[in-house]
Amino acid sequence: MRCLRIVVALAAAFGGIALADTIPFSSDATWDVFQNDPAVPPAVLLGKAELVCLNAGAPVPCPSGAVLYGKAVPGWTANLTTIPGAAWIWAPGVTGATAPADMAQFFFAKTITLPGVPSGGTIAVAADDLAEVLINGHAAGTVGSITDGAAAAQAASTLTTFDIGPFLVPGDNLVVVRGQNGPASFAGCAGACTYAQNPAGVVFGGALTVGPPNLPPDCQRAIATPDSLWPPDHKFVGVQVAGVTDPDGDPVTITITAVAQDEPTTNATGAIPGQQGDGDGGSCPTAAGIGTATALLRAERDGNGDGRVYHIAFVADDGRGGRCTGDVAVCVPHDQGHGAGCVDEGPLFPATGPCGPCAAPAGCDDGNPCTVDTCTPSGCVHEPVGGPAAVTCPFGDGGMSPPACGGVAVPASIGARVDLALGLIARGQAPRYVRKAIRQLGRAAQLVGMARRHGLYRPCADDLALRIRDARTGAAHWLHRLRRQRGAS
Repeated sequence: MRCLRIVVALAAAFGGIALADTIPFSSDATWDVFQNDPAVPPAVLLGKAELVCLNAGAPVPCPSGAVLYGKAVPGWTANLTTIPGAAWIWAPGVTGATAPADMAQFFFAKTITLPGVPSGGTIAVAADDLAEVLINGHAAGTVGSITDGAAAAQAASTLTTFDIGPFLVPGDNLVVVRGQNGPASFAGCAGACTYAQNPAGVVFGGALTVGPPNLPPDCQRAIATPDSLWPPDHKFVGVQVAGVTDPDGDPVTITITAVAQDEPTTNATGAIPGQQGDGDGGSCPTAAGIGTATALLRAERDGNGDGRVYHIAFVADDGRGGRCTGDVAVCVPHDQGHGAGCVDEGPLFPATGPCGPCAAPAGCDDGNPCTVDTCTPSGCVHEPVGGPAAVTCPFGDGGMSPPACGGVAVPASIGARVDLALGLIARGQAPRYVRKAIRQLGRAAQLVGMARRHGLYRPCADDLALRIRDARTGAAHWLHRLRRQRGAS
């Protein structure tokens, strides 16, 4: 499918930060015309739109070079002053003598590429007899009718405005207006009408607003509140994450993703903490609240230890594609005297279960395609995958269209380099293939950097760079192993 594209470059100011900008558009002879919806391939391109008028005096003014249908009555009186440059358009090759005009429909399309996060958009439309606005395949509104003559007449004399902001995305946006003519009965034709008898057209215009590039939240100063639990009465206490800020002032949503602790969930004999002889370690599980904004932690610790430290992992989301992750710590001290603090040995044991030795391998699945998850007597173990899987696994979650890209189109050259690298990896265990794959991944990383400098959505570029880096690291480790194997043989 070929569709006219508008690429909008935003001027940099104030230290290279782009300011918000408004991108106008309007119906004219540059719009592509399709026989069917261009968002649903295969679409048949008919050519460029043509300017049309009922006659030389309608609408006012009738632009130079427009096709005159020859309808000798006034009409198309919608006031277009709010959409400068807009003109009534229809399909190419149509004249007043073309028949049948009845129920004919065409799709007028243009792709507008936004280099930043859209902050809003509107479109105002008039039609003879019906127009439907489609943004990225989503219906944004309809004006006019092909069954109600009065509604059709109203649609040609008044602009109707629709909010299209909710349907816009960073990157390519397909704007489509479907125009359809009414039946012969609207014009009183005994048979098929010509366009001189039953004219058709659409006129529209609007603007898309692009905000400054969205900056992700800052998790570096995150803290737990409260950050210490006392007394150790085994009760759950709600703990939230504070201190996360957003440089754009966006409201930030915190979601708890995991809770771990530095004390085992079983004692040396394998008994559940809290049973006789365990030093008041408590219950199991010791945490809850995954997927919410509040972690629930048990106020308990091993009475024979140096205090328990909970580690709460979280993700902060600004609702505009910006995210950061972090980890905050909560101490359950041994006592309120000299042992009022905690010795943090790290997030060693899952606090939400399984309790003690894992019951089955499925209970250890961390959802990461780049780790091998196994059960041991002391709990779950997550080890990095090796071999070819270490190269391919970073692209297993979304591939070259990861969730961080939010639907933004990734330059095809990047995907081509990655595909070539993965193809080399699939060819076999010869070191020369792995070396070539590493070079292709290096070139892909360079292309990501170039795309980011030319406006690729920042969270998307960062995610792709991380995936490619991990794949290169996996390939380098595999190449080292292959060389050692060959040397040993």
